[in-house]
Amino acid sequence: MNGKKIVWLSSCLLLSCALLAGCGDKESEILPADVQSAGQEISQKDAQSQIIKDKQAIIDETRYEGEELELVQLLNLSIKLRNERNETEYMKLITDDSPVGQMNTKKVTEVKIENIGDISDTQGTISAMIEMEGADSSLITYVFQKKDGEWKIYDID
Repeated sequence: MNGKKIVWLSSCLLLSCALLAGCGDKESEILPADVQSAGQEISQKDAQSQIIKDKQAIIDETRYEGEELELVQLLNLSIKLRNERNETEYMKLITDDSPVGQMNTKKVTEVKIENIGDISDTQGTISAMIEMEGADSSLITYVFQKKDGEWKIYDID
């Protein structure tokens, strides 16, 4: 009977070692399911946080109409092109006689309209708090001009 116990214990020991060896390569395989899902939730929250932050760089256009909406759409497009570093298309949004000679290459991370000034037939302004990568928020005034029925950016102060 002692021989049978030794064989049985040896078999159990070998089986246990085989199971442990097969499961020990990847940490996620030995983590309980609730710990694994918590890690995935953290990753998803980080991703959602980044998406929300990126969305904040665009102004919600549903709150505007008429010429205000046209200016907000132009501002959004300029920020989009700037963040994509598409200077060729960005510069097409600028008037020919503008003092703006090139595109600022810092990525806009957040934008919030503080004020939309009076809009005439040919000119309008938007003042917005703009946050850029590596910089504090600052109040920027966009001056728009309408020529031949099309709004363009004249200046950015």
